[in-house]
Amino acid sequence: MFKKTFFQIHWFLGITAGLILSIMGVTGAIYSYEPQILKWMNSDSYTVQVQERDKLSPAQLYQHFQNQNPEMKINSITVAQDPSASSTVNIVKEGARRGYNMMVNPYTAEVLPEIKGREFFQFVQQLHRNLTVGPVGKQITGACTLMLIFFVLSGLYLRWPKRHSIKQWLAVKPQLKGRNFIWDLHAVVGTWVVIFYLILACTGLTWSYGWWRDGMYKVLGVERPQPEMQANGGRGEGSERGPRGERGQRGEGREEAGMSPESISRALDQSWAGFSTQFAGKYSTVTFNLPKKPDGEMQLSFVDPVAQHERARNNATYNYRSAEFTEVQLYEDKKLNEKIM
Repeated sequence: MFKKTFFQIHWFLGITAGLILSIMGVTGAIYSYEPQILKWMNSDSYTVQVQERDKLSPAQLYQHFQNQNPEMKINSITVAQDPSASSTVNIVKEGARRGYNMMVNPYTAEVLPEIKGREFFQFVQQLHRNLTVGPVGKQITGACTLMLIFFVLSGLYLRWPKRHSIKQWLAVKPQLKGRNFIWDLHAVVGTWVVIFYLILACTGLTWSYGWWRDGMYKVLGVERPQPEMQANGGRGEGSERGPRGERGQRGEGREEAGMSPESISRALDQSWAGFSTQFAGKYSTVTFNLPKKPDGEMQLSFVDPVAQHERARNNATYNYRSAEFTEVQLYEDKKLNEKIM
């Protein structure tokens, strides 16, 4: 009776929550290729003609746009090591929670064509996370993800064989016919993807429930970071999403702190010189978050020449008054549990 009850629940949830999970799977797969697709669609924005001179420094880019439009509030400036890669200036823009990434020619500061396709991927992201219906959809996708864990565990229980062998667990049996073959195919393929489903579900629930996220940090023994008002997002290179900060609020913070454009320009110039000296050839992109207050510190992040993944970023604090790095956090130095989180 217990096994029959499990089967009925497994079957019923499979044809209900399974539909939502299918949508989440397809949209998640599409979304994972966002950088590659956007670069393919917008090659004129991401790549430029290489010129026989150095790229403009962050300070020079800042000065250019300040002279051109003093009302523009710049959050961060990203420069790439690749001579053909464009630079990125993130600015405050109404409706853009993390600011708007403006692609610019790194040699002339010319604003490059706007990235096409961002709205599509924003829609795909919302469809993936909350079915585009806000908090209600978020609860639905979260509940369905919990059900995915139940699918995995109940499926293993339901197919637990009397005789254990690798062939019994993992081999499709083509000699079976009709419904028996379909059932066996479902069971075997389900076993193949058990580990992947559990990883997807356990990590995906981090965005669904605060209690789950807190539990993940505790189980892995990682201190949960506090929200910071940083300009840099997790991806860079034209993406407007990332795990950090509310970009759009940094401009107001600088005005209240009394940072003049001249002071910011000097801070950028000195920080760029210090970074170029210590990390020359050791980065693919570097992002300078414009100083929030006149404390002599510049927050920056950079990506290794060959990054382990798109969020494997190094963070550093440079004191441009004393011309030294006061803090450097390299991704490769993190412990495994920190990398997982």
